[in-house]
Amino acid sequence: MIGCGGSILGTQRAIATEHAAQGILANLGRLAADTQPIVLCFDQLDNIARTSEGVIDLQAIFNVNSTIHNPRLRNFLVIISIITSTWLKELIHVVYKGEFRPRLLPSPTYASQLFSIEVSRVGRVGIAWNEDPNLTSFYHVMNACRRAVSLDLCQQLLFIRSEGIGKPGNQGYEFYQRIFTDTPHRHITPSLESVQFLATYHSLVNAAASGELVIAGTKPSIDDLESLLNESNVLRECDLLWDLDLLNGRRPKRQRVSKRDRPMHQPIEIRGAELSDVRTFLLDLLNAHQLLGRQVLVNAGVNQFPMPPATTIHQLVDQLQQQEQLQVLGALNNPDEQLVCLPLPHNETRSHLSTS
Repeated sequence: MIGCGGSILGTQRAIATEHAAQGILANLGRLAADTQPIVLCFDQLDNIARTSEGVIDLQAIFNVNSTIHNPRLRNFLVIISIITSTWLKELIHVVYKGEFRPRLLPSPTYASQLFSIEVSRVGRVGIAWNEDPNLTSFYHVMNACRRAVSLDLCQQLLFIRSEGIGKPGNQGYEFYQRIFTDTPHRHITPSLESVQFLATYHSLVNAAASGELVIAGTKPSIDDLESLLNESNVLRECDLLWDLDLLNGRRPKRQRVSKRDRPMHQPIEIRGAELSDVRTFLLDLLNAHQLLGRQVLVNAGVNQFPMPPATTIHQLVDQLQQQEQLQVLGALNNPDEQLVCLPLPHNETRSHLSTS
């Protein structure tokens, strides 16, 4: 079959142009007309290039589909699978060198969300992470966790989630209560700082894999990057790794001053450098989520930084809008209902405001 196909297509030398490649694909499609469609599967894409604005360039991937669709090439099926939940696995590989199983259940449905590691004093520890606010998705993950526990696939299950878990009467909630009430299994709520660690390392891994990361004039490999992180001990500040019992030694204490601990008679002085850190944090958070409620953004700033009060962060949001670094949408007299996003084109901004 290969020899026949080769003679029919006439592929005696390397394909030099995109037009020639499309001709080859068209011929392959004709050969497949009487059999099965040709499946082009781009599976588990992760190291995806970003646009100049820092957003994942999905269009570059979907252009592959357009290249096949526009010339009307027939008998092709294009499947594009994009991974969005590998952050924790990447960081675990840095600090944990024991047995790692990428799947906790035989089924591939939740393979990216459930995996396991071997811990000497505990045994097999399953780890699941789901932040989908959709409670139907939460139910399916809880059902998968229930199966893993009932099949004795792990001695302890650690479930990571900061989103809600529903309420009594929801089946996902009922599964959650059975799994995590009076059992060795634990529910961990990740801190925003921990998510920042994961996201930052994920970006560094992608940059190292593509050869775009430069440190001290050299381009480190992923192994070099792991060694650098271990030598610096910076990951000892990641609360989630401590919650998962992946770090040894004494856990560092957080030196944070709560609002009620501040003397009421002393004014709060905020330095320019501190406001600069807050400004950077707000913009980074907005870049990650694209669209947030104004109050959600302000609360995140208050939780991250102990000194600036909410009123100061609100003023900072207004200042960033004046500098056209972000856009505030919604009624001007009701901040609780306002949305904050990255700057929009002027015609799109007017459209949003007119419908608010």
